[in-house]
This record gives sequence, C-alpha cells and structure tokens, in this order.
Amino acid sequence: TMSSLKRPPVPKAKKPLDGRKFLIVEGGSFNPPHYLHMRNLEMARDRLIELGATVLGGVLSPVGDSYAKPGLLPAKHRIAMCQLACEESDWIVTDSWECSQATQPTTFKVLEHFTEELRRKDGGSLETSTYGAAPILVCGADLIESFSVPGLWDPVEVDQLYSRFGIVCIARKGSEVTPHAGLIVVEPTVTNDVSSTKIRDCIKTKKSVAFLLPASVISYIKQHCLYWR
Repeated sequence: TMSSLKRPPVPKAKKPLDGRKFLIVEGGSFNPPHYLHMRNLEMARDRLIELGATVLGGVLSPVGDSYAKPGLLPAKHRIAMCQLACEESDWIVTDSWECSQATQPTTFKVLEHFTEELRRKDGGSLETSTYGAAPILVCGADLIESFSVPGLWDPVEVDQLYSRFGIVCIARKGSEVTPHAGLIVVEPTVTNDVSSTKIRDCIKTKKSVAFLLPASVISYIKQHCLYWR
C-alpha cells in the first residue's frame, strides 16, 4: 500500500567546507603563551567544523630568535612554555621548525613547511596520516590590518595566504575585517583582551597573572626568573 512506502531520506544541506581537512596553524612570539592563544585555536576549530571541515589538529609555531623583537626571550624558553601550555590540550601541539631556522621565515614559508609535513608518508613531526589535508592560518585582526602597511608584507605572498591556504581571523572590538574568499572571520562569543605584553607588565610590577596563562607556564617563568626585569 501507499502508506507502507518509505519516504526517501532528505539529503543533508551541503556546507562550504564539506570534505576539507585542515591543520590549524597559529604563529607568534608566544612571549609568553597564554590562554587566548589557545582560545584562538579553539574558536577557529569550532568555526571550521560548523562549515563542514574536519580539523586534524592545531599547532603553535613560535618565531625564531632572528625575529629580533625587543624583549623577546630565547626560543628555547618560548618553546618550553608552549609545550607546557599544550599539555592542557588533547589536539594542540608545539612545532619548533620556524624558530629553528637561521633567518626568520615568512608566514607563507611557514605554511609551506606544514604543507610538506602533511605530505610526508612517515608523518614527520605531526600525526599526518590523512590524505589531502592542508594548513590554514589563524590570527587576530591586527595581523590582517597589517597587510595594508606599505613595505611590511609581500603582496604576492599575501594573495597566496588567502588563495592557497586560507585564513581564520579572530575579530576584536573595533576591528573592521570583512570576510571574503580565503578569509573566515570569527566573532568571539566570549571576548578576552589578555596579551603577552600585559602579562609581562604584570610580572614586572609583581601583580598576579594567575588564570591568565597555564599554571605550569607560570611555574616555569618563576623557576627561570623570566620577565622580572
């Protein structure tokens, strides 16, 4: 009878990133790493999954000593602190390739490195046994805004960051970043304006930094007497 016929299943609506697989890469000084660094990766993962993608993992990629930023601690300390911070996550790791280079590689070169890592059959330094995955950059709105500063970025590499890799931008209050092809903008549900600069200032003025960064990182800072001067 007609009543016994099964209705065909309703096809699922296709999402923009269905079938795509990503490794989320966050670069920076991580001087020191704090909870907002980790939250950036979490927010980026949430958004990519909403868009239909599979997220294989997240990576903190600290800049090298050749970045020569005032007050930048040696890479060995920043790597150690990032590794401690990542112990609180079951999907985020620290990668030391960028900070081990003789000269500071561009963001484009860093993503090229992770592209090669993902292609390695032996997995390299990452769990990369999946085929067809690609790195995608997560950053703050300030980085996107810096793309327009004359002479700061190679325009060809900026175009490649958008077209070849893609960027997830975590917006902040007052930022004017418009999403477009290659740029996903995430509006944080919970806002947080913690920064490494503010943390260093607190340490220098002997104020508490508890709950701004992992306790293990605070212990490392105290153990090695970092940022006190």
